[in-house]
Amino acid sequence: MDKELNIQKLMEQHVMLSKIIRESNKITTDQGNLTVVQFYLLSKIKSQGAGFEAIEFAKKLGQNQSSISATISRMVGRGYLNSVFKNSDRRKHEFKLTDRGHNIYEAALKHVNSQMMKEHHLISEQLGINVD
Repeated sequence: MDKELNIQKLMEQHVMLSKIIRESNKITTDQGNLTVVQFYLLSKIKSQGAGFEAIEFAKKLGQNQSSISATISRMVGRGYLNSVFKNSDRRKHEFKLTDRGHNIYEAALKHVNSQMMKEHHLISEQLGINVD
């Protein structure tokens, strides 16, 4: 009976944590909405410029390259990124944030810190960890 109660409690925590994680994947701004991966992608391209490599980004996230390529394509389609071929190698692209990309990145940046602190508090609370 004790094991059943422990399993029940663990499952309740798992469901709650899954909900927090699912909700935390959304960044809503007055400029539009981004997922955390899209925000991180904009951040990496902004900071690395021509040095950004999609395959390295995919590895860092533990995702396959086709998934990241699809995300990049959607962001180009939404006008957040420009894509140009690198020099003579037409298989490689260089990505740059557009004005629209800069605007949504800056708007999202304002929300990310407070959102992450809130999520950290919710997760700690759910796990019974005192963070005060």
